[in-house]
Amino acid sequence: MPALEINILTVKDPENCRVFLDGIKKGQEFVLGDLSMILCDPYALNTIALSMMKTLHHCVNNDILPRDNIDVVLLTRMMALGLGAWDMIDSQLFREPKLDVNIIIKFLPMITSMMVEDQMRSLTGRPVEEYVHNLKIPADNFILYIKDNSIASMIAMYYTLQVSRNRDKVAVLQILPSLVHSENDHDFLLPSISKENVLRHLKTCLVYSS
Repeated sequence: MPALEINILTVKDPENCRVFLDGIKKGQEFVLGDLSMILCDPYALNTIALSMMKTLHHCVNNDILPRDNIDVVLLTRMMALGLGAWDMIDSQLFREPKLDVNIIIKFLPMITSMMVEDQMRSLTGRPVEEYVHNLKIPADNFILYIKDNSIASMIAMYYTLQVSRNRDKVAVLQILPSLVHSENDHDFLLPSISKENVLRHLKTCLVYSS
């Protein structure tokens, strides 16, 4: 699939993927098994997750709710296929995983709200210490989502990696307590970016940024 050969999915490629998924007819469901095995590749999942973060930022910058962005919905479907690939193969039930609608209408808005707050902090120029003493820890239902849902857990992981790369100490401190609840302690991608290694890396970043 050409869309998976580049680092970030383009607008045209998701459209092709959407047409393909929506065009599967009765009796052709077995192709979902082939597609899910393509999407479960670590590099494919990485591409999809990076595209999701980019698209969520687009939603933030254009005042669009995630549920109103067709690419967000498609990327969520693709992520579900990739993360559920082995369950599909083991069960031989070739059907698209049923999405938890709350991931799109409740969880993703929590992520975009955090992105908005991150941007606001960078614009105010206030000392980091002012925020560190008044951290906004994600709500309990946020923790429940990343504990019970692999899609939510993966998106939370990539949000954390993003704010870490941006050296946003406040954002890291706020999300870190929730990240330990990642669904089934999955190593979603390569072993080098498993939950344990991500947490270890973040702790190192916090030490050196103190």
